[in-house]
Amino acid sequence: MLPVRKRATQRNNNVTYALPILSSFLIGCLFGLNFLATYYFPEVQIKYERATAPQNDIVDNSFWCPAANCEGTGICKPCKNKFLFVLATGRSGSTTTLAMLNKLPNVRIAGENNDVMYSYNSIVRNLTSFPNFKVGPNVKDGSWWHEDVLESTFACPAQEFLRTINPPSLSNQRRGIDEDFIIGFKEIRWFRHMEFKNDYKKLVETYTKLFPCSRFVISIRSNTQDQAKSAFFGNNAQSEEETIKYLEHLNMLHVQLYKYLGEQRAFLLDINEWSQPGGSTKFDELAHWMGFKNCKFPDEIGNCWNYVTRKHMSKTILCKEQTASFSLGDDCAFNP
Repeated sequence: MLPVRKRATQRNNNVTYALPILSSFLIGCLFGLNFLATYYFPEVQIKYERATAPQNDIVDNSFWCPAANCEGTGICKPCKNKFLFVLATGRSGSTTTLAMLNKLPNVRIAGENNDVMYSYNSIVRNLTSFPNFKVGPNVKDGSWWHEDVLESTFACPAQEFLRTINPPSLSNQRRGIDEDFIIGFKEIRWFRHMEFKNDYKKLVETYTKLFPCSRFVISIRSNTQDQAKSAFFGNNAQSEEETIKYLEHLNMLHVQLYKYLGEQRAFLLDINEWSQPGGSTKFDELAHWMGFKNCKFPDEIGNCWNYVTRKHMSKTILCKEQTASFSLGDDCAFNP
């Protein structure tokens, strides 16, 4: 039997010899995993790189917003991303429009949000118009002191806020992946603000300041008599005649907004056109306007309205199944 000191020395020697072997083994495992990820599972490697690399550092948005005012800083780049907003009257098929837009690759349009961007813009307006904040940069280390703030840079937190309330799937959020490059939401309440009713140009200014690289889909329903009978408008205290008059005014407001924005920046959708047989071509035109090629929407869309959420549909197979599993074609892609 070895003395205690010799046994301890032998154990120390064994550990000394084992450590390099163990280290080599672990390093070999790491190289092996990297080899497998690179050559046998390339999609894992691609997703990892997308999750860790900065997104959209170099972006050419000359097609999406050629006339945008993109003044910013090295920290804030207001035209870094593309945005799309659906402004609509109630019961004009805006939910179906949202669903159709989300069938396009790398497009993510959220539903309504109680016109939250109006509230955000009010916060910015109240802050920047406050006298103490305005003179802050002139009083070094004063109680309201701050460096000069470009008004255009308020767009960046607004855009980040939009991505927060309209995020990618939860699994992609946890992995740090967001591959969608056209995002936005639909809203039917923007015209409730008196300042916009009297001057819709102010609405455009609100959006273009916060989202300079943006486009708009204007959704209306020209048959206001049917629209007035819908549950959305039928339960109010107004008479049907008064409701129709109100809806006609809203249509006029939306059409004026469309004309003011121009065909490059806005696309007009009328449910009374695309809900007819063959009306799906309107969505084909919408996709082309957005810069997508080879995208074909199914003809059945023209025969049903809000098939995603409504229970009373026409008798086409697509409407019966109430499914959004159709394909726009294997070659459908963003290629402006």
